[in-house]
Amino acid sequence: MCHVSIPFFSNSEDGKALQRCIDRASEQSSVDAYSLIVAMTHFWEAAAAEVASGHAVNIPGFGRFAPIPIPERHRMMSRDMTPRCKPSFSASRGFKQEVAFGAPPNDSETVRQRQHQKNHAAAGRNDSARVFTAMQAMRDQLAAQVGRSRN
Repeated sequence: MCHVSIPFFSNSEDGKALQRCIDRASEQSSVDAYSLIVAMTHFWEAAAAEVASGHAVNIPGFGRFAPIPIPERHRMMSRDMTPRCKPSFSASRGFKQEVAFGAPPNDSETVRQRQHQKNHAAAGRNDSARVFTAMQAMRDQLAAQVGRSRN
C-alpha cells in the first residue's frame, strides 16, 4: 500500500481523521490509497452533480443528500427572492445510533462544526469555485505526490 498525504489539511485534526478513514478503507479493500482517493473524489463529484441537478442521493446505511428549497423568509432577509435550494444531509438511523452510542461527548468538535458552518455559509453566485474544482485540485496534488499523470 502506498501512503499519501491528504492535500490542503494534512496536519489538521480533520486531515488526520480523513487519513485514518482512507488508510482503513484502503486496507480493507486491498486498493492502494491513491486509487481509493481518486475514486472517492470522482464519487463525491458525481454525488454533488446529482444533488445540484435536483436529485437526492441515498447511500444505504449512511444517509441521504438532497436539495431542499430555501424558505421564502430567508430569501426575503437577503432581498433576493429568486427560488433557490441548499444541500441537506440526513443521516440514516444506523449511522445515528452508531454515533450516539459510540462517540464520546466532545465540546471542541461542536465548536469546530459551528466554525465550519460559519466559514461555509451560503455564498453568492460568483463567490467561489464548485466542488469539482476542489476535487480536481486534490487529485492533481495526489498525482504529483506519487508521480502519476493527471486523471
